[in-house]
Amino acid sequence: MLNIYVSNDNSPDEIYRMIMASGVAGAIIYHEDLTGDYVKRIATVNIPMVFIDRDSKDKNISGVLVDDKLGATMAVDHLIKLGHKRIGYIHGNETGDDKHRFQG
Repeated sequence: MLNIYVSNDNSPDEIYRMIMASGVAGAIIYHEDLTGDYVKRIATVNIPMVFIDRDSKDKNISGVLVDDKLGATMAVDHLIKLGHKRIGYIHGNETGDDKHRFQG
């Protein structure tokens, strides 16, 4: 299994090269800025892989979607049930994901 920390500084081509060079049997990939074309390119590596927070109409590309709003709602509800009353939220860039988490 491959675990590569991928930041937005890593281009999809770099991700492809890291996977090819690693010799792993499978990979789980999360990258905010991967477009459909890059996902298809990375998926040409002949190993099983799953893309997190990516949906594809291509039946050969597996993806897992995240419901950020529901996840944040569940986390806050859990903290409230534990008796916490002052709950803060720290976020990064104002992306769609951040907005949905804040709504939760």
